[in-house]
Amino acid sequence: MIDISHFADKIEELLNAEIETAISAGGKTSEILDNGKVTYEFRVYADGGEYKDFDYIDGQGAISREQTNKIVRYINCEFDTTGSRSDGVLSVEMSFNTRFQVMIPLINTGRGAKKLELVNTIRQVIDNAFRLNTTNTIVDGATTYTYGVLYQFADTGDRVKRAEIGDSIILTAFLSYFLVQDGVNSASFELYFDQYDEAHRVKFTRLGFNRGSTNESVVPSDSTNGAGKNVTTSTVFGFNFDMPLRNGYVDRAIASYLYDGVKTPRTVYLKTPYKEDATQYSMIFSDVSINAETTKFASVAVSMVEAL
Repeated sequence: MIDISHFADKIEELLNAEIETAISAGGKTSEILDNGKVTYEFRVYADGGEYKDFDYIDGQGAISREQTNKIVRYINCEFDTTGSRSDGVLSVEMSFNTRFQVMIPLINTGRGAKKLELVNTIRQVIDNAFRLNTTNTIVDGATTYTYGVLYQFADTGDRVKRAEIGDSIILTAFLSYFLVQDGVNSASFELYFDQYDEAHRVKFTRLGFNRGSTNESVVPSDSTNGAGKNVTTSTVFGFNFDMPLRNGYVDRAIASYLYDGVKTPRTVYLKTPYKEDATQYSMIFSDVSINAETTKFASVAVSMVEAL
């Protein structure tokens, strides 16, 4: 049975890896997270746990105070579920919502760093960790689940003196998990215009592709009642996607067709989990629609078909 503690352990691993990345990058953020005397580490508990303040360290682990003056101060976090949906314990598909509370002690980080700077720094660590890690897998016995995570920016609570923590602020974030047995997550699909690199990637919010067929009805010679059967005479590949309008290469390519009706085929690369390398297609625009509404960001709906 899937255990919520797996997800708590994974979050702890991701956040501590992000702290290490931020420290190694240097600069002001690095100094706040490790000023030579105090460094930080996340501890994530599923459905409750024992609060821990700090340990003395020497780079090899916790030791006695007599041997070092450097401490690792823990950012204690509570992770629990707030609702779930599935078709049973052994469901092929399931989803659940979680609440993630980050308890930040407002201590003086030294070297002129202000107390509240730590809150902003920890928020950046959390945002970066979840932005870069939206999919993963979990093994439950002989079954593998693929899951996606939807993260909402953390809400900032009141500054209060709390038992054990002391002067502190709690950040509360809500995460939604979606699991499918042996599933394929949407993040596994990628689309590129003209060149296979990040600058030419389509930042779609929805992608669909299909191959349609043209069929001809034929009555077999041995038919006794005139009933026909179909023969495929041709197939056509096409795809469609929605995306927010941005000032990028793909957006300008779409606008060029919309305004000038350029019919020149474009090279399009489609990356799916079913092939190791991206598949290259020659495509032409079939339909383009831009939508703008009051103060919301404009979006575009595009469909393309394979060209000669």
